[in-house]
Amino acid sequence: MRAAVVSVIGVWVCASGCGGKTLDLGHDTNEGPGYATPDTIAREVDAAPGTPTVIASHQYGAFNIAVDDTRVYWTTSGSPPPGRPDLAKESCLVRSCMKDNCADTVVTYASGGAMPGALRVNRTYVYWHSSTDLLGPQQILACPLDGCIGAPTTIVESGAGAFAVDDAHIYWQSGGATLMQCSFDGCAGAPTMMTFQSGRGSALELDATDIFWIEGASTASGAIMALPKDKSAPARTFVSKLRGPYSLTVDSGSVYWVEPDAQGSEVTLKRCPTTGCSGDPSIVASQQQYARSLHVQGDYADWFTADLPPLYPSNAVGTLRQCPITGCGAEPRIVADDQRSIVWTAIDATHVYWTISDQRPDYIDGAVRRIRRRP
Repeated sequence: MRAAVVSVIGVWVCASGCGGKTLDLGHDTNEGPGYATPDTIAREVDAAPGTPTVIASHQYGAFNIAVDDTRVYWTTSGSPPPGRPDLAKESCLVRSCMKDNCADTVVTYASGGAMPGALRVNRTYVYWHSSTDLLGPQQILACPLDGCIGAPTTIVESGAGAFAVDDAHIYWQSGGATLMQCSFDGCAGAPTMMTFQSGRGSALELDATDIFWIEGASTASGAIMALPKDKSAPARTFVSKLRGPYSLTVDSGSVYWVEPDAQGSEVTLKRCPTTGCSGDPSIVASQQQYARSLHVQGDYADWFTADLPPLYPSNAVGTLRQCPITGCGAEPRIVADDQRSIVWTAIDATHVYWTISDQRPDYIDGAVRRIRRRP
C-alpha cells in the first residue's frame, strides 16, 4: 500500500513512508510548488491537442523523470533561487506522485543532500544515481515505492555508470568498463560480473531476455552490444560502425537509438529487431536537430528536439515530436512546441511526461509536465 498524504493547514504531511519527516511543500504560489489535481487533469482530457498539464511546478532544477503504471517520479538537481536559502530543502530531491492527483499523493524519497541523477523504477523500488558531483563517482540508492523509513538503501557504493532494472535484478556499468549485476534489493558488496566491456560503455537497456548497451561511441567506431541476462552466451556485437550513438531504448522486439551526423546537429533515429540487423538499420526519422531522450511504446516513438546542443538545457527551446515506428522521414508529428529548458522525457501508453529545468534567476518555473501522446 502506498504512503497516505494528507493536508494539515497548508502543510503536506506523509502519514507513512516518508522517512519520518513532515514535508512542507508550500502553497501554489511563487514561494512553493504547485501540483496537478483531479480537476486540472479532467480539464486536460477536454483540452485541445498541444495543451500540456503541469503535474508539479516550482521544482527547482527538475532533471530526470520516470513513470510506472500509476505514478510519475522525478529528481531535481538545482540550487535554491538566489536569496531563498529557506528553499534549500527543495533542491536535490527525488519525488513521486500519482499521475492523476499529484497534490494529495506526493512522496519524497531524498532531499537536500547529494545530487540525484539517472532514475529507474521497477515494481518494488525507485533507484537513482547519487553524487556530490554529477560528473564524479556515482552511488546507486533505492527506496521502496511507498517511501523510505529512514535513509535510502545504498545498492552500489561508488563508481556506477549507466544502470537498468527489471523485477529481479539491477545491472550497471562499473568504471565504464565492466557490466555488473545484483539482486534488486542489494548484494551485500558481492555483485556478479556479467562481462568485461572492450571499450567505455554508456546507456543500458533491457528486454525480457537480454541486456543492450552502447560501447566505444567515438566518431565512427560506436557499437551496440548485447548479452543474455542468464549469461548463456557471450556478449555479441548487435550493430557496429555507428557514429556516436546515444539515447538507446528497447521495446516490442526492436532496439532503437539516435545517431548524429558529422557535425552532431542533424540526427537520425534508427532501429533493428532485437535478433540483430540483417542489412542496414531501418530509419524511423531523419533530420532531427539535436534530438534526445528517445522512447518507444506501442506503435510510436517519442523524443524531443532542441535549438541548442545538450549542454545548454537552461537556454534551449525544445519541441516534443512523435513518429510511427514504421517511419516518418523528416516530418514527425509535433506533440508540443516552445518548451523552454526541457531536460528529459518519459512516456506511457497515453502521455509524454517531461521535466523543465528553468535556470532563470527566479527559478519559479522548474516543472514536471505531461501531454497526451495522440489526439
